[in-house]
Amino acid sequence: MVLITAAICTAGERSTLEGSLRTLVAQEGALSEFEVLVVDNSREDKGFVSGVSSAVARDTGVPVRCVRELQVGLGFARNAAIAAAGGEVVAFLDDDVVVDPHWATELATAYRETDAAAVGGKIEAIWGAPRPPWLGDELLGYLSILDYGPERTWCTNPGYPFGANISFRKETLLELGGFATSLGGGGAPTYLMDEIDVCRRLERAGGHILYAPTVKVGHIVPPSRLTRAFFMNRAVFLGRTTARMGCGGSVLSRQRLLKGLPAATWRVAAHGGRCLWFTVTRRERQLASEGRHLAWNLGWMWETILLAGRGH
Repeated sequence: MVLITAAICTAGERSTLEGSLRTLVAQEGALSEFEVLVVDNSREDKGFVSGVSSAVARDTGVPVRCVRELQVGLGFARNAAIAAAGGEVVAFLDDDVVVDPHWATELATAYRETDAAAVGGKIEAIWGAPRPPWLGDELLGYLSILDYGPERTWCTNPGYPFGANISFRKETLLELGGFATSLGGGGAPTYLMDEIDVCRRLERAGGHILYAPTVKVGHIVPPSRLTRAFFMNRAVFLGRTTARMGCGGSVLSRQRLLKGLPAATWRVAAHGGRCLWFTVTRRERQLASEGRHLAWNLGWMWETILLAGRGH
């Protein structure tokens, strides 16, 4: 038997939290294989998260533990989940997912049948509004939508599972030192990709990462995320996070600046020129796709310059 700690880290009063919890505790035939943990990472403890957790436990009869993490940031919240987890596998879910009723059973099966140190699954879109015509498939990753195909697949960089539906053996996470907390939090901008950082370290250490399509969830996409501004902002943050991850403490960022800035400047000019052309020719889908490359590179340049100025 593989005991799974299903952990939902939440930043506070999210209307989707209760629905996510109710789909999680409604697992079929797997109650003996998993426990439910909620990490309250809200800036102010107003009792919302603990109240929702208690209500779901009371209504369903399934125990739901709730722990509080005072340091704001997803890395801190996920490390709190690792510390509190009683399972040999810690599975992380977003607070706006709809969990498939066979999720826990399929996840436990994937670990029993393979030597995977990490397992991630399929993430399907639950559209809160019609999908815009300019939103091409290459942009779906920005919405945490993931489909690597119908078969189990071993993942390597950069094709890792996404954080909305990813799990790790607890022992592996402890050996790796948990999640990085320098990618955001504590009042800093909300950076992304902390699970990608863990997957990179795991792969370098020789661990295997599995994609299992039957370990699936749905991810709610609200209308607020179906705007060009959302995608551009997300691309900027991804670029900034990549710059931080690239430093890694082993290479002076001033050296990175001298080495990488000219090439990034050239990429910005090239992507900017294509964006201008697609604007003139009114090719909205190509403009959205090219615009995310422009925004990513601008974000990378911005963060690299900031890091160099701080002497990291």
